[in-house]
Amino acid sequence: MSADNVDINAAIAAAGAGKMELSEGDFTVVAQITPVSGVTIEGQGNSTKITMPNAGDAIDAFFEDATAGTATDWAIKNLQIDGNKANVTTSCRGITVWGSHVLIENVWVHDINGQDGIVVSATANLVNVVGCYVKDVDDMGIEVIDGATDVTVRGCTVDGALGAANFSIHSHTGTAAVTRARFIDCHSLNATGRSYRISGFTGLESVNCSIINCDDFNPGTGLYVDLSNDSLVSGCSLTSRITSAATATRLRIVSCSMSGDCNSYGSYATWQNCVINGGVLSVLGDHSSVIGLTHNGTNAVNNFGLAIFTPGHYSSVSGCVLYGEDAGARYGIWLRGAQNCTVDGNVVEGWTGSGIRLNTQTAVNPTGNVVSGNRAEGCGIGISEEASGDNNFITGNDVTGNTTPLAKVGASTIVRNNKGWVTENSGTGSIASGATAATITHGLSVTPTVDDIMVTLAENPTNTPGAIWVDTITSTQFNVNCENDPGASNLDFGWRAVVL
Repeated sequence: MSADNVDINAAIAAAGAGKMELSEGDFTVVAQITPVSGVTIEGQGNSTKITMPNAGDAIDAFFEDATAGTATDWAIKNLQIDGNKANVTTSCRGITVWGSHVLIENVWVHDINGQDGIVVSATANLVNVVGCYVKDVDDMGIEVIDGATDVTVRGCTVDGALGAANFSIHSHTGTAAVTRARFIDCHSLNATGRSYRISGFTGLESVNCSIINCDDFNPGTGLYVDLSNDSLVSGCSLTSRITSAATATRLRIVSCSMSGDCNSYGSYATWQNCVINGGVLSVLGDHSSVIGLTHNGTNAVNNFGLAIFTPGHYSSVSGCVLYGEDAGARYGIWLRGAQNCTVDGNVVEGWTGSGIRLNTQTAVNPTGNVVSGNRAEGCGIGISEEASGDNNFITGNDVTGNTTPLAKVGASTIVRNNKGWVTENSGTGSIASGATAATITHGLSVTPTVDDIMVTLAENPTNTPGAIWVDTITSTQFNVNCENDPGASNLDFGWRAVVL
């Protein structure tokens, strides 16, 4: 059979604003089928097959409406598009949409040579692609591109696309930014490139695009976001990683499960209530937030759970739980050259190096950070400030149950009120009659200096004691001295030691 496209196009024109129904069977086309306004093209499911003859002529797409976007309110439903890839040399898309108020539903597109499965392009607006299956296409499976707006791709599967991504949102030079495109409840299988991608072009960054409740298997290089503003990835269950580039601004990743090493380079990113299994999260974008992350074990390549690297300054990590479950698990939360960050209310367990580590990266020192209200347990060091770290504030943490509870190097770093690391203590003592000194066990985790210790006399003794001073300060004790024997009354005093 040949040139069925002529009859199909004629039937579409005759349908007016109604339905053009295709019977079961194979329909061979040598030119594109052109949907028009108001017409629904509907087959009988996979038993209605549109295909191309062996060595067929080059056509842009099996189905493509007017490129000016003037065709509106049309639909394609319940049919199969077979690109006959094994027997053709010319490239051809499955479906290209330019119009508005369009529905593509329950269409199987497969074996496409040199091109994409389904493309929603440029002038397209308010388009729904629902329940479609795209398999074995030479470029991307389903893509939304070049200025398309308000596009929803729901419940679709792409299997084995050979292009940059199975599902993609992006733009090309000289076009326009994609706005409010979303992939919902979709499945990515056997990707060669990315499983999902939100992107744009320099100066044409996509806006408010989403990937929601999607999953992947055998995912290629994972889910990737760049050249975009205000994107959302939510509720996804991924066997891959998520990576965002520095050109992805204000990305939100919410309630996702993923594996592998995830990277967040964009500014003002939020990672909330996510789970990472056998990988790490590296944050390099400033003003980022990681909230409620659960991390289960590292991998053979990297040895930390969550790291904020310079230039990820002014970022925060709160309410996270990070377990180091293998011998290579060195650092739970790692501020590497990060400055003015907040690490608050987290649990880190089983890290052989440090539960929480602050150290230098490429001559950028960790300073101005607040580490508070965290619990570190079963670690080599509960919390460690290393290298040239200084001017940090480490307070109110629980560092009991570690080989070394806490370590600091910065002269101006304030460490106080940490359970398991005593920096403040007080008590009473007495210099007995006939003596001029008393030894006090201070109970601090660090050695105080003389300016950290205050002594208050509790009485006016029998004899005038003269000068009072402190000396012989060690890691466990100090002496309180008086110039003269206090006499029969002894000399009672109170003391307080505070190391900030």
